[in-house]
Amino acid sequence: MKKQLDDLLINFFISSGSSFKSIENIYFKKIFSLLNENYNLISRVSLFNKINKSFIQQQEKLIKMFKDINFFSITADLWTNINNQSFLGMTIH
Repeated sequence: MKKQLDDLLINFFISSGSSFKSIENIYFKKIFSLLNENYNLISRVSLFNKINKSFIQQQEKLIKMFKDINFFSITADLWTNINNQSFLGMTIH
């Protein structure tokens, strides 16, 4: 159960762009304490390390995937939505 919650937290921080410092917020901690008083929330440093490890693993997968390809094209698009949230879209073909 702890690993599942940790993984969900990691995915939350990756997908939301929230500051790692949010995990130290007293109300953030209270939410998890209320939901499961036995769950020990991971630290900001542990969160960063786990996300960094996940990034490195994904990077290695991409390197292996493109290792034997001689040529490819990359297109990119940057935009900001009405809420001033930035996005980057990339396509490789």
